[in-house]
Amino acid sequence: MTSGPSDSWITPDGTYLYQIYGNASKLVSYSTQPDGSLKEIGSVKIPYNSPQGLAGF
Repeated sequence: MTSGPSDSWITPDGTYLYQIYGNASKLVSYSTQPDGSLKEIGSVKIPYNSPQGLAGF
C-alpha cells in the first residue's frame, strides 16, 4: 500500500511543484503545463520517513 505526499510546495510563479513521499523515500519535482497538468521532471531518494518538510521562499 502506498500513501500520498506528506508535504508539497509550489514555486511562487507556479512553474514547479515539489512533493515529499516519506513512505516511498523520495522527493519528486514536477513542472506545471499550460493546461494545468503536471509533468514529472525529477525524483531523488531521501531518508525513509524523513522528519524534514519543504520550505519555500
